[in-house]
Amino acid sequence: GAGAGDAPRDFGRWGGRRCGVGCAVAVRCRSATSLPPDGGSVGSAVAGLVFMLVPDTDRAIQEMCRVTVDGGTVAAYVWDYADGMQLIRRFFDAAIELDPTAVEKDEGPRFQICAPGPLAGCLRAAGLRDVDVRGIEVATHFADFDDYSPPFLAGVGVAPASAMSPAIGLATD
Repeated sequence: GAGAGDAPRDFGRWGGRRCGVGCAVAVRCRSATSLPPDGGSVGSAVAGLVFMLVPDTDRAIQEMCRVTVDGGTVAAYVWDYADGMQLIRRFFDAAIELDPTAVEKDEGPRFQICAPGPLAGCLRAAGLRDVDVRGIEVATHFADFDDYSPPFLAGVGVAPASAMSPAIGLATD
């Protein structure tokens, strides 16, 4: 998987706390393209917000299938940068108007695996059946621009880093 800091410890602590008495949950953080060698050893394999960071998504999905028992569940969730994640989509639409070179950083075309069609295609190509890809829409409301802008002004991530470029002009002194 992808992560930083104490992600493995934190995920394990969260899983144990949320699961309750008698549950059989083990959270393992590993490279998406080289999971532990035990084939058919897990009931479910989930990739959460990582496919856009994995250089070989097809290999990652094959690995998820390999370690999951027959009849188990392989699942993934992603941000739909091209269409569904309006906060990022609108940012890049405006950024490209201000600076046409921002198109190179636009996460929609760069992370095509994050669109429903390509994601479903990759899952089916790995041999998965009963593939169901659907959106989960969550309304995000901002009181004003000052409520919206702090994550962008932090400069962490592709869109926020782009926001800080001189051509876009959100940088503050």
